Amino acid sequence: MYTFKDIDENEYELERNPEIKSSKNLWKYVRKNPINTTQKNNRNEFVYKNNFFGEDIYFGEVIGSIIAKATIKNGCDAELVRKPRHFKGIMDNGVASYYYFAEGDRPITSFYVMQQYYQNESRKMCALPRIDDVIKALRLFLYQNHRPESEQQHIKQQYIDMVLLDCRLGNHDRVLENWMVYEDGKTHEIQIYPMFDNESVLGFDRPTIGATPEGIIEYCENLRMSHIAPSDETRECSKMEDIIKYLWIHHPEETQVALRKINLFSLEDLSKILGEFPDLLEERKKLVKQIFITRGLLLKRYIEEAKKEQAQVNLMKIKEND
Repeated sequence: MYTFKDIDENEYELERNPEIKSSKNLWKYVRKNPINTTQKNNRNEFVYKNNFFGEDIYFGEVIGSIIAKATIKNGCDAELVRKPRHFKGIMDNGVASYYYFAEGDRPITSFYVMQQYYQNESRKMCALPRIDDVIKALRLFLYQNHRPESEQQHIKQQYIDMVLLDCRLGNHDRVLENWMVYEDGKTHEIQIYPMFDNESVLGFDRPTIGATPEGIIEYCENLRMSHIAPSDETRECSKMEDIIKYLWIHHPEETQVALRKINLFSLEDLSKILGEFPDLLEERKKLVKQIFITRGLLLKRYIEEAKKEQAQVNLMKIKEND
């Protein structure tokens, strides 16, 4: 069962000079006596988040991570935790997201990767980068770090996995601050860091009051990505519909691989996960299921529309060649 529990302050302590501190109320905790400094997933450190947006987003954070691990095999551990005794003036509960770094590992922000790419291209840093620019930036970063072509292709697949899972779950907040890469200290392999900051999945950041079937459809159809665009012509956050279609047409192999992983996760799987959260209200569980069903139907529709668009393009090319 997933429920709010106390941070064991005999086991963990607040880092006095935290690396992470922002307006979203993030604090870094470290284990007083590390279990193992050389092994990943040792749960020696975590980021504690507590803000004013309501407790439901904490459930979204944890559930999003669970689904990421179940589908694309790349989600961080997250737990529901209560506010430490010394915290004043903020909500009673929060969420803890654990680090995956071992000794010698090197975390690299996605902002840095994109910055290096734009400098190499002699272009100005873009707040809403094109999908292909992100993919090129990742491949360039690995190339500059002398990583093989197979690894460059692997990180491209990981990125498309992440984007499509966000589209499937309606997570619109994968900004540059909400994903990163890391280099393994032993093998020097570079890959996408396990997904974190999943709080807007499946409508966890929207109220349950007043939710109607029509409103849910409208909400799902109008979801926009806050971090990437399919083309240079885009000057605002792109609809997830356009992102999905672009990936299918321009990166079909990787998109099909990602979809096979994501589509294995069913409504039954989601229902089992929701059943593990006794503090989650039934109204919220109902809304989450409705959004999951709607997003799934829309995903299928967008893929079918992309197939038709691609067929028309291919037909036009044949006529031009004739």
